[in-house]
Amino acid sequence: MSTRPPKLLLFVENTTSFQHVVRSRILEEGSRTGKFDFCVVLPPGLSPSEADLARLHGVKFLPLDIHHAPTSDFLGRVLKKPIHILSRDLLTVMSPDATLAQDRAFGLKKRGSSIAIRLAYARLLNKFGVSWRHLSQFAQHFGRYPEIGKLLDDYQPDLVVYFNILMGQLDCLREVKRRNIPLVLDLPNWDQASSKGPLTVLPDHAFVWSKQVGADFCRIHDFPEEQTTPIGVAQFDAYAQKDDVLSRDEFCRIHGIDPSKKIVLYAYGQPPGIKACDPFVRDILECIAPDKIGTRCHLIFRASPRVPFPETLRELGGVTVQHPLGHETAGGLGWMPSPEEDRMRKSTLAHSDVIINIFSTMCLDGLAMDRPVINLGYVCGDPENAPNRMERFFTYTHVIPVMESNGTWIVKTKKELQTAIQEALSEPTAKLNDGRTLLHQICGPSDGKTFQRWLEAMSCVVEKHCQL
Repeated sequence: MSTRPPKLLLFVENTTSFQHVVRSRILEEGSRTGKFDFCVVLPPGLSPSEADLARLHGVKFLPLDIHHAPTSDFLGRVLKKPIHILSRDLLTVMSPDATLAQDRAFGLKKRGSSIAIRLAYARLLNKFGVSWRHLSQFAQHFGRYPEIGKLLDDYQPDLVVYFNILMGQLDCLREVKRRNIPLVLDLPNWDQASSKGPLTVLPDHAFVWSKQVGADFCRIHDFPEEQTTPIGVAQFDAYAQKDDVLSRDEFCRIHGIDPSKKIVLYAYGQPPGIKACDPFVRDILECIAPDKIGTRCHLIFRASPRVPFPETLRELGGVTVQHPLGHETAGGLGWMPSPEEDRMRKSTLAHSDVIINIFSTMCLDGLAMDRPVINLGYVCGDPENAPNRMERFFTYTHVIPVMESNGTWIVKTKKELQTAIQEALSEPTAKLNDGRTLLHQICGPSDGKTFQRWLEAMSCVVEKHCQL
């Protein structure tokens, strides 16, 4: 029997999976204890910082342009796009209630087309028993990636882990399946299970945040429940440790805020098809005016690195703009938080008396810090008698648990927003228990030990699937 630790090869291909794995305690603890031998493959634009390398001195990092790995066979190049299109159409037909299907229907309608007509051929194929899974299995026979094959042959991993189900982004992992190496999909966010896909490479096991997210994933992607393990949210482990939070005086000094004022945090996110930053801010400012709610407040506008910043916002009084700490990566791989960002985000949440967002992940971050959370369910600035442009998001698969819960305030008018802010400021624990229940439903345990569950779950997968 082998005494060496299992060799895990991890394909980290974007900033989300980088945060999930590299910035959490997964690699650090797994390497320190000798549980696993880690090798992380990542594009050159995602190179770890000096601080990351010092903390993870036992982990190997291998730069490789995963997204542009060349296909050596003609058939693979020719059939790649048609297989992707047909697979996505079949998934949409088979899971019409998924966020992916809803988004596609909305987009086609906006362009004057009908999703029923667009998917007629796929519906017919499905009636004859053809599914997107059949295409994924068929595609296993073509699409050769010599660089990836050589990497696998050189490193000889016992197991491969990846973190992305965006259609076709990691087709190169077919080389893993051809070598019969067990493959684990680790979903690093709450909406990917319902808004992305299909799985162009079929994993042997999947890690998800919670039973709720796992149930959505299994239903939409026709995945066996017994091959799915809920582990929690690795990047939320930091919220369980409060000893590094900035003091309120220091936080307010940095942001130019009177510490005696209540802090209202607006975590800006732009829903697809809606551009209304200035009206959103103006509505909030009007609602928190002292003559409206009877207390002095200050608004922090937390800019989204994924949305162009509206410079006109700097001209408004009573608003402090907070830009998350980080930088844009080379090669368009997304925005990379700096190592200091976790502390600043945690401090911002800790000192915010109420958090306003639009059903973004910041809703969950706020609940993880036991903060009152308001979800904006209307488009600020729209006429009161106009159709609510936010309604279509209420039935998104990942949003439904929030809509059905009493864990946050969900406001659909300016008057409701003002009332919710007043309630949250006067009774900050009013929804605390319901908020914790909602957080557990979506994210699993929030005990700071997700990294341990990840390592334990991986050990179980290795024991079941690997011959060591």
